[in-house]
Amino acid sequence: MNKDTLTTSDEEKVEVLSNFFSSVFTRSSNVNQPVFNNKYILHPMEPLHIDSKMVEKLLRDLKPSKSSGSDGIHPRVLKELATEVATPLTAIFRSSVSSGIVPQSWKTANITPIFKKGDKRDPSNYRPVSLTCIVSKILERIIRDSLIDHFNRNHLLSDKQFGFLSGRSTTIQLLQVMEDCTRYLDRGNAVDVVYTTQYSVRL
Repeated sequence: MNKDTLTTSDEEKVEVLSNFFSSVFTRSSNVNQPVFNNKYILHPMEPLHIDSKMVEKLLRDLKPSKSSGSDGIHPRVLKELATEVATPLTAIFRSSVSSGIVPQSWKTANITPIFKKGDKRDPSNYRPVSLTCIVSKILERIIRDSLIDHFNRNHLLSDKQFGFLSGRSTTIQLLQVMEDCTRYLDRGNAVDVVYTTQYSVRL
């Protein structure tokens, strides 16, 4: 389809957006990966623990206002049936972790184009947001919490790490940078800022 052609049907719109999102997809290069210094691990990482009480709590903490994923199961359903589905979900999670196999349905996502700014007829002015099924996100949460606990116990995270950590949001990082800059300027010192960009190799 010509890029200057105006689409009218939903099928055409999906095709145009799908082609554009695919064209800008990038994969990180596995060449010249950084080499990190070995750190002493005082506390070895323990086997991932998953029990029904943990799963039930995460189900009850779901926000009903969130959208359902590709499986069509709404978070309100999972929240209301937390006690009933916690045990079978725990068995599924344990099986997935022990086998190293993720159910195919968990890899499927609903892609929603979100308009950013500019001309709404230009597909480059949209960003894709993928919605995976809720239960897969619960397992991701369990694994993430286990990893973060391991990192914290062994002091593997830098004090300069912000984002993806409880109590250390990117907003706090910006406030800290602003405070540092203000303090240096008040002392009559100069402040230099260097911006870096990470490049990805398109395959």
